[in-house]
Amino acid sequence: MSWRGAVAPVVLATLASSAPAAATTATVLGIGPTTRSLAGAGATQALGYEAAFQNPAGLVLAPATSLSAGYSLTNTWLYTQRGSQPERRFDTKPLGATELGFTLPFELLQRRFVLGFAGSSPGGSVAEADLPLAEAPQFPLLLSRQRAVDFDLGLGVRPLQFLAFGLGVRALSTLSGTAQVERGPQMTSTRVSDTLAPVLAPIAGVSAFFGSRATLALVARAPLRADFDIRLGAVDLGATQLPPLNLTGVAHYDPLAIQAEYAQRLGQLEAMFGAVYQRFRAAPTLLPRTVSCPTERADCLALTAASPQFHDTFDLHVAATFSLAVTRSANAKLRAGYAFVPSPIPEQAGSENLLDGARHHLGLGYGLTLGDPLPPLGLDCALTFDQLVARTNRKHAEVAADNLGSPTLRARGHLLGLSLGLTVRL
Repeated sequence: MSWRGAVAPVVLATLASSAPAAATTATVLGIGPTTRSLAGAGATQALGYEAAFQNPAGLVLAPATSLSAGYSLTNTWLYTQRGSQPERRFDTKPLGATELGFTLPFELLQRRFVLGFAGSSPGGSVAEADLPLAEAPQFPLLLSRQRAVDFDLGLGVRPLQFLAFGLGVRALSTLSGTAQVERGPQMTSTRVSDTLAPVLAPIAGVSAFFGSRATLALVARAPLRADFDIRLGAVDLGATQLPPLNLTGVAHYDPLAIQAEYAQRLGQLEAMFGAVYQRFRAAPTLLPRTVSCPTERADCLALTAASPQFHDTFDLHVAATFSLAVTRSANAKLRAGYAFVPSPIPEQAGSENLLDGARHHLGLGYGLTLGDPLPPLGLDCALTFDQLVARTNRKHAEVAADNLGSPTLRARGHLLGLSLGLTVRL
């Protein structure tokens, strides 16, 4: 969690706020260059280590033990416009992430299993939670979802020639601890003691192979929720006395997701068609009250955050790969994908300003695999572009005129990402 001084928790104690509903980079863009280039598709494909997140059943398509490492960089340009005021760029910064993974085939009870691991680690923190004021304009689903370390471990097996199964777990970290503000003779300091603990969510996948020309995949990912719970003791700042605060909420939340995909091979071309259902309506209240009312004053002015009121979404995607032989020892794949990603956030007609909109998500990529007599290496790269559909939020008449989104707040923008990966087959 990022601490921005002792003032932020103090302000939050007096206002009803909402923390972003955030998940991970894998959910937004993909866990590695291959899934990124396919715009989130690939549940039917041989993805190597990336199948640990995308579809554990697809791990059975990994031909050998492999180690992979990569790096991704994402930059965002977002703009807001309040009423007739000039448009302003929303403050963002580029985000880099390190990607690691492996596949490990082994035999057990005369069956071939493949163990796979995929991890993505943004620089600077293990988990980060923003705690903005309720009316502060923010892009929770496009920005905050890329700020957590994501670990995925899966195991795939193919008991029948036409059928493969896979199970896996995803992991994030929760944060708990205490904080104490101490007033010194010349300055105020904050002492923090915290603990990180893992939280797990299962993944299950199945792939059906119809000869060598068609594949059908179904994947279910359980909700993944990472909380934070920091207790701030009573603060004595001389002229100001503050009660104990409970900075408790949800730093990252990934809803139940069910993905279905069908792939058809036509010679060197393979086309994919699929959809992803996400159950956002089950999103929890993200930031409970920060001040507890004493028993003798149960009706005190400690405010609670409203339910986010998200709705479920269906993402539709199409993708394709084209294989070609560069030389006798080198094979290449051209990849492309498109997805339309609707927003679960309703129109912001109240005091809150959670800005989001439907996204056009485009991916392009290239993969090169080397074989004997060349070193057993694979190189993958991907370029992603997301266009946020412009959206105007109109406030109800009872919303205060000085609200940062009143009378209307328009948002638009786009996102550009680059990902590179290197794989060594052992």
